[in-house]
Amino acid sequence: MTVHFDLVKQNDESQSVQIRLHHLLQSKSMTKLFAWGERGLVASYFQDVFACDGVTGWTTFFKTIGFPMKGRVLEDAWGVVEPDFGNKGFGHPDFVAMLQFDREPKRSALILEAKVGGYLSNSGIDRARKGFNSTINGQLELNHRLSLAFESYKTGDEKLVEPEWVLHCREYDTPIPDRPRYLKNRLVLERLVDKMGGLPLEQYHHVIVTSDESDPTQQTPQERRPKILLSETVDGWDNFSSRLHWTNWSTLLEHSANWQVGTFRANYEFMRCKERRQPVHGMLPPNRPYAGVSLIRLSQSFFPQNPPTYLYFSWRGASFRLRDFSGAARRDVHLLHSIGDVLQNREDEQQVPQRQNVDNYDSWHEKTLKANRAVWPELWPSL
Repeated sequence: MTVHFDLVKQNDESQSVQIRLHHLLQSKSMTKLFAWGERGLVASYFQDVFACDGVTGWTTFFKTIGFPMKGRVLEDAWGVVEPDFGNKGFGHPDFVAMLQFDREPKRSALILEAKVGGYLSNSGIDRARKGFNSTINGQLELNHRLSLAFESYKTGDEKLVEPEWVLHCREYDTPIPDRPRYLKNRLVLERLVDKMGGLPLEQYHHVIVTSDESDPTQQTPQERRPKILLSETVDGWDNFSSRLHWTNWSTLLEHSANWQVGTFRANYEFMRCKERRQPVHGMLPPNRPYAGVSLIRLSQSFFPQNPPTYLYFSWRGASFRLRDFSGAARRDVHLLHSIGDVLQNREDEQQVPQRQNVDNYDSWHEKTLKANRAVWPELWPSL
């Protein structure tokens, strides 16, 4: 970036200032731009993919998600970040792509959703609840319905519409009663749908990116899966899951380490994504409620702390958070362990009646000190 200044009084000092400002404003440290959230990460990642030589970036991505190449060679790729398939239609996937190969099946499509956190913490159960379609399983359901609409679409159709049989499915909502989801925006039809429509259903592949340490689709409770139907009475989960691919942010980062353009890496580090990784190696024990908050005391051998203290413990499914409210400010505690490890190493756990919002530091600080003083009065004396 070059910036010119017109200085009224030209002398040695003013010329020196002009030169210093000129070099300062050309410095890269003055021109940094970051993209926030999962869509910022998605956009920057695929920006880097397209910046790689040829299709090498795509080849790397296919390896991370286990995409079935079947001996094919990718010849061309086309992608769009956050396409608009309409609020009364199929929502806004984080990314879609059309892939062109050298042999049959020559065309395949990708529909991708991403969450900065883990699958379980971003999933939902109540389909009637407002916002369900923004949960990860709700988004996967919409993407499945989008692929059903794509399958029957022909170039030049006046609208993109899902099959009529969805109206008889209790699980599938429609924004307009007695009408299936549809899209009539001519620009979107011409620029996006004409490009992606008309493939067999088996060529629409679905991708999720989360912060889980292992594939969450292999251990997700049935009630937190997307509801996948192929007709009014035919369950399609097995068919869908064979086309459902997963990876996590840290794997994308690792496999893109040597790419010439590092926009994704810069955003990943700016958002401190490494600190957000959610190690989910097992399921929530069956005798616990799905979500809750308590104060927990961990063994010193598992979590050494001086002085020892109770921790704020919140969980949702197998994802959890630990926070320390004993000091002058809240401190997040990061453990690379599963919720099962934490519960096996607890010495005490106290339910918290009338729990306050996690941002209410004073309330949680007082509760933590009260619990600490009951166990370690000499270490936590009353003031």
